[in-house]
Amino acid sequence: MKINYQHESEDKRVAAYWNNQEVGECAYSSNGPKCWIINHTYVKPEFRGNKIAVKLVENIVEIAKENRVKIIPLCPFAFNEFSRKEAYHEMNYVGDSKEMTD
Repeated sequence: MKINYQHESEDKRVAAYWNNQEVGECAYSSNGPKCWIINHTYVKPEFRGNKIAVKLVENIVEIAKENRVKIIPLCPFAFNEFSRKEAYHEMNYVGDSKEMTD
């Protein structure tokens, strides 16, 4: 199954598509110019078990790295991914609110 992932920056999300049908998304909001909050991760039930949610979070982390943005993983799925993957720890926002706006 070939899933395509697309960053839709105006909608602040990464969406997953299969045969031009949206099958999942990971949405974020901005908390200042240097901090994103992952609010929501969703995959349609019939597509679960294919690591789509994992790839959605992975895509947001990569985009955040490119933009030098830290992440607050508020969504329970994203929070678990950040807890499990040591590579994500450097992207996890920890600090005071002043750092988000510098």
